[in-house]
Amino acid sequence: MKRKLFPAILLPAALLLAAECGLPEKTELSERLIIEAVGVDSVEGGFAVTVQALDDLAVGIDEGVPESGVTRCVTFYGTTVGEALAQIAPQTGLKPLYSQARLLVLGFSTARQGLSGALDFFLREHHTRADITVAVAEDTARELVAAPFGKSRVGADILQDALEETGFGGAPLTPLYRFMNLLLSETDAAFCPLLGLEQDPLSEEPLVRCRGAVLFQGTKIGTTISVDELTALRALTDGLSGDFLTLNADGVRCTLRMAKCRTKIRQTGGKGPFRFQVEMDAVCDIAEISTDAFTPLDTAQVDRIAETASARLTEAAASVLDKCFYRNGCDICRFYRRFRLLHPVRYREMTAAAHLSPSDFPCEIECRVSIRRTGKEVLRK
Repeated sequence: MKRKLFPAILLPAALLLAAECGLPEKTELSERLIIEAVGVDSVEGGFAVTVQALDDLAVGIDEGVPESGVTRCVTFYGTTVGEALAQIAPQTGLKPLYSQARLLVLGFSTARQGLSGALDFFLREHHTRADITVAVAEDTARELVAAPFGKSRVGADILQDALEETGFGGAPLTPLYRFMNLLLSETDAAFCPLLGLEQDPLSEEPLVRCRGAVLFQGTKIGTTISVDELTALRALTDGLSGDFLTLNADGVRCTLRMAKCRTKIRQTGGKGPFRFQVEMDAVCDIAEISTDAFTPLDTAQVDRIAETASARLTEAAASVLDKCFYRNGCDICRFYRRFRLLHPVRYREMTAAAHLSPSDFPCEIECRVSIRRTGKEVLRK
């Protein structure tokens, strides 16, 4: 057996060559622009990209936060998003660090025109995060990202807290990778929170509020829904948990807390006429009732509250589905996808003959609400 020996002197030389050619360059944090949030707005001739970043001058200061605050916001312009962000290094003298970014805000007009150009950079650039949360601004993204929330507060924290406090979706606060997959899907509809600003009447500082949700048809806005309609949207998309529902049942004002809700969508009909059935089973707790005395609820009252809640949720879900799908083509229940998976041949025949229409997919909705608690005790059925 033969063995080849290499001189020991070749090893240091090889390492030196690797250091020259292949190893990543080290960059100190003081040379980085640590990005917390990014806002994208369409402007004439391209895009305005607003970056919210930590102020390196405020890091490690013991005497208190300087007047400039812990963050700073800079807007960059370019014919594309990538070209705008490429201006960070020459204009600030710092290299951008995207790994800390938590929020991507899109201006409303940008989302209305189409998101292909606005999101392509974040889809391809490997330095950006794929799990960053996506939201649409009620007006411009710059207004939200650069809002003065106070010199000692990080704006990205305020924006993220507004989403989490609203309980949007429970499961997804729509990460970018999921949002992109839904936008590019042939059958599914993407949706994300709609954020707006208002002034605090006491402190006169800006407050972030969730205004509802934006639903997309393809890469453009299909429609928007209000905050009051969010509960029905989450119920239809099997993401309902922790919501509150206030109603009147036989003169008793009652607030229910949705403990959980399971949504099933079934398809009936084979080769003949078919339709979808949406069944929602919600379990609720009675969080509060408005009565003259602190008296326990009897079984008949609990049953009436459950019946009223069932009718209320069914009506709300039907209204949202009609608005989103049947009037604006936003397939939030994935009817197209379900039909294609169950009947691929028929799906191809229908799409070849003509474009599929929401009117081809009739639907029935039924919601059943059961009460788990009327106080601290669990009800025994």
